[in-house]
Amino acid sequence: MRKAAKVLLSASAAAAALVASVSLPTAVYAADPAYKVLVFSKTAAFRHDSIPAGVQAIRDLGAANNFTVDATEDANAFTSGNLAQYKAVVFLSTTGDVLNATQQTAFQSYVDGLAAAWSRTDEWYNYRTNPRSTTHVLQTLDETSYSGGNMGDHPITWCHPQASGRSFYTGMGHSIQSYSEQGLRNLLLGGIRYAAGMVQADCAPPGNSNGTTIEAESYTSQSGVQQTTQSTAGGGKAVGFIEKGDWTGYSSVSTAGATRFTARVSSAGSGGTIQIRSGSQTGTLLGQVAVSSTGSWDTFRTVSATLNGSGSGPLFLAFTGGSGYLFNVDSFSLTKSGSSPSPSPSPSASPTPSSQTVEGEAYTAQSGLQQANHSTASGGRTAGYINNGDWAAYSQVNTQGAKTFSARVSSGGSGGTIQIRSGSQNGTVLGQVAVSSTGSWDTFTTVSTALTGSASGPLYLVLTGNGTGYLYDLDTITVTR
Repeated sequence: MRKAAKVLLSASAAAAALVASVSLPTAVYAADPAYKVLVFSKTAAFRHDSIPAGVQAIRDLGAANNFTVDATEDANAFTSGNLAQYKAVVFLSTTGDVLNATQQTAFQSYVDGLAAAWSRTDEWYNYRTNPRSTTHVLQTLDETSYSGGNMGDHPITWCHPQASGRSFYTGMGHSIQSYSEQGLRNLLLGGIRYAAGMVQADCAPPGNSNGTTIEAESYTSQSGVQQTTQSTAGGGKAVGFIEKGDWTGYSSVSTAGATRFTARVSSAGSGGTIQIRSGSQTGTLLGQVAVSSTGSWDTFRTVSATLNGSGSGPLFLAFTGGSGYLFNVDSFSLTKSGSSPSPSPSPSASPTPSSQTVEGEAYTAQSGLQQANHSTASGGRTAGYINNGDWAAYSQVNTQGAKTFSARVSSGGSGGTIQIRSGSQNGTVLGQVAVSSTGSWDTFTTVSTALTGSASGPLYLVLTGNGTGYLYDLDTITVTR
């Protein structure tokens, strides 16, 4: 029986799969399929005289990389129908409030693809087993919006890696009219592009996250906040510009069994409160912690709160307080019940090592590098365009107990060195491994090194080399404990 229900988008992976644009070097992707870019340069306050030069520079990039440019200062271009023809929109030195409410809504819809809440009619099924613990849930049914739901937490769309491949599932599309809906077509396109390896998406299932430090700026959904660059923050960035009512969501962080929340924060504003919620920004309140002024946006301290452990959905942080900017959040961790240290093996026992492999381009923070397409790479992509001093962070990989590091690499350049660090790009050095030229960017080899295993923060790779130009590409990385 078809019923109208509300589908809640609980991750950004689907949106990332539908709309993705990256900064590309000149004359590198001339073989890309042709596409269009909109450059918008309306000003309602100070006007930079560099705007014409900027428009021309983007036109030059387009001519070299197979995209065409439409440049305008007419905000009436911001309609759903008009924006649909563009793969990317560039805001070039705009100042002041240049879009009205209707135009902002059209642009938001263009970026999201799918809204946070989606009401539609279909046939809905209850599943015997909840897949949330083994998949990355992208959408959840709101069972209060229809009758017959009995799961409580009711995932409806999810994805996950499958051996060397990728799997995408949705429980929608049981009526003929479903396939005339643009929203469902967008969802299917995103799933197909992810499964085909045409786009990178975070589809890893949630881990225990017990005590693992997570960069706050690795949110998968948000409202109101922005990333800030701060030298004193882990990874050099934090979640900032936080005002009352803003929130962040972390679809890969499950609140199941969470008993304590700890965050590293700073405030030169009025401070406020972090609400720790499960399932959505208005979901079950697990606990809250007050954040006072630290005297400077670059002065961080740690706050923590006890949680009631009653949640099972993904983590959401809701921010409250007075007026103006409240505080910044650098990183956080959840402590969970039901976990205890593994027993020590007997002298005659040999513990079985465990390993964790992630795509090199699945970084959660970075400086300098970009994703690169390679047909011979896992998933068809690598972390590439690496220069001396670039770095990549992987908040999903904890360095605690790490014994060895290996990476699948290629180099048509001078090669260099991978430094394996913990906690930040300036954190504890656990080891390093040399990368030599492989003769081609599409010829991969594996390099490895032993690690000290003496740190417990998230994994950071600092990428160095003595030569000029691009050094090497990272396909996959593996940490063994």
